[in-house]
Amino acid sequence: MDKIKKLKKEIENSLDKYLPSEKTTPSILHKAMRYSIFSGGKRLRPIIILLVGEILNIDKRKLMPFACGVEFIHNFSLIHDDLPAMDNDDYRRGKLTCHKKFGEDIAILAGDSLIALGFQVIAETKISSLISYVAKAIGSEGMAGGQVLDIISKDKNVSDKFKRQRDEKKTGKLFEACFLGPTFFKRVNNKEKKQLLKISKNFGIGFQIRDDIEDKEGDIEKLKSKLSFIHKQLKKDIELFGKKGTSLLSIIDELFRLD
Repeated sequence: MDKIKKLKKEIENSLDKYLPSEKTTPSILHKAMRYSIFSGGKRLRPIIILLVGEILNIDKRKLMPFACGVEFIHNFSLIHDDLPAMDNDDYRRGKLTCHKKFGEDIAILAGDSLIALGFQVIAETKISSLISYVAKAIGSEGMAGGQVLDIISKDKNVSDKFKRQRDEKKTGKLFEACFLGPTFFKRVNNKEKKQLLKISKNFGIGFQIRDDIEDKEGDIEKLKSKLSFIHKQLKKDIELFGKKGTSLLSIIDELFRLD
């Protein structure tokens, strides 16, 4: 895991370089943006991007703007999710949420600024199709749409099909972009693309099941059985990439292993 720690450090340094200084006017806005970015977090999404790039033999320096852009976009979604109009959370990662620390008005604008910065940074890749792909992943057919489904289903009994659709949009689409985004940087054969798509789908399902287990939502033993199956399938699929998939496999094991 030393390699993962090193990658995380490199990502942290890049995020810091891309973010405006707290001294830049308006100072309070940039403080709120930096507070949200550097209040913890695994950097899971950018790490996945860099590790998939490793599998595909893509220089991580080429992928770093994309990886950082996705992390900025992810944190925009967290700020807005925490707002009183959404989940109304006071704490995230053991710290006050952005709107509790800086007020709702600044929090909304910090989120807006992070999504703008995210696309600004991704644009450095000069791959317009990638920008469109990410935009769709977080829009009405992706993350935003999933959030709407979450809002309208709150405190209601919904079908498993509805839950899958909601979770795939709200959480799964951005993960899908992390696994498939690197394929925009070089020519990749259809077999590899299909393999990465399959992995991304199962990863998204597993990630949501893990959250449900942690939140004690549903039949826990049944959920654990499902997660164990997904974990085994992910390992099998990633092992097809050989030694290049070792680091990605370690992330999967850490996330989905049931101790």
